[in-house]
Amino acid sequence: MKNNRLLIISGSFPPSSGGPASLLANLIPVLAKEGFKITVLTFGDDEKNKLPCRVERISRKKNKFFRILNLVSRAVILAFKNDQIYAFDTYWPGFSALIASAVCRKRLIVRFTGDSAWETALNSGLAENDDFFSFQKRFVNLKIHVLKICRGAILKNCRVVVTDCDFNKKVLESFGVKKKRIEVARNSVDYLPIPSDFNKEFFKKQNNLKEKVILTVCGMIPGKGVEKILEILPDLKKDFPEISFVGLGGGPELEKLAGKSRELKNRFGVDARFLGDLPRNEVIFWYLAADAYILNTRHEGMAHTLLEAAYLGTPVATTGAGGNPEIIEDGHTGLVFDFNDGEQIKSALKKILFDNDLAEKLAANAGEKLKSNFSWKKAVEANLRILKY
Repeated sequence: MKNNRLLIISGSFPPSSGGPASLLANLIPVLAKEGFKITVLTFGDDEKNKLPCRVERISRKKNKFFRILNLVSRAVILAFKNDQIYAFDTYWPGFSALIASAVCRKRLIVRFTGDSAWETALNSGLAENDDFFSFQKRFVNLKIHVLKICRGAILKNCRVVVTDCDFNKKVLESFGVKKKRIEVARNSVDYLPIPSDFNKEFFKKQNNLKEKVILTVCGMIPGKGVEKILEILPDLKKDFPEISFVGLGGGPELEKLAGKSRELKNRFGVDARFLGDLPRNEVIFWYLAADAYILNTRHEGMAHTLLEAAYLGTPVATTGAGGNPEIIEDGHTGLVFDFNDGEQIKSALKKILFDNDLAEKLAANAGEKLKSNFSWKKAVEANLRILKY
């Protein structure tokens, strides 16, 4: 097969967690069977690689300037030995891939699942009064402006942009990317292993959980609205005393949120706990143990955790942000509320926790939609169609 030497550049890679790492762990073995010879350039140190590919890691122990310089130089060197470059984001991996593609004149494919400029501004408190599209037209500061310029250069100078949902396709078109260069390859999670011997009640007892468990899995950042979920827990506990709230994921707000959970425990007897980042195989157990999954998010492309919850049979309550409605339809495959609206959040959780028939219906419908629209087979076919040009 011609053009089968593929350089993948990604900010995360197994054994690290995160969307790109999870996808690559399952996509690379398929590509290898199809005849692709794969090299991966990523960040990390001495992690072992169990996948059928060569891996080069740029140490995170170096200061940022030398880390990025090393990433760009290695990308150029490796690009000479490969036929195509597949960048898995528009941050530094996308930037280094753009430079390598230009220097070595190699075909560049970029995966776009979120806007680096918007996410940086949002997490820094610089876009609190903006919606996504108005933010794009406004000058925020020099750093954000440079991120917008770099993002535009990466997206407009690659051969194909791969995205994961129709919402992000509209975003790309608003950035000036031509429709014919955009490919939608929807994410899938039906490769996740479901333990056949999992006992929900035993797991709850083993982890000192209450009768009903509410779960969120996300980055602990302001845009995920976890603090608002904590605020409604005392009121929710009045209606149903036996509830536990579990937050999984790391981020800059983790310590702050953990402190608030301790305060809730002391003042109201609320069981709220934050466990940080866990290996993917452990996260699966928490989805299976949960009675409700909540994602109070201000902005999304396509939230991977919604797919995971739907696949593992956990009823979902979330916002209508971004691509969320493509999997969660209010009253059919989940419940939808406005971002940070405490009363709506409380109402949605009450319905799921206290109406078993509704919870079962939502979970079953979400699972069926996942099978029809978000299958791993379709995801693989889309990627192969892009790479076998």
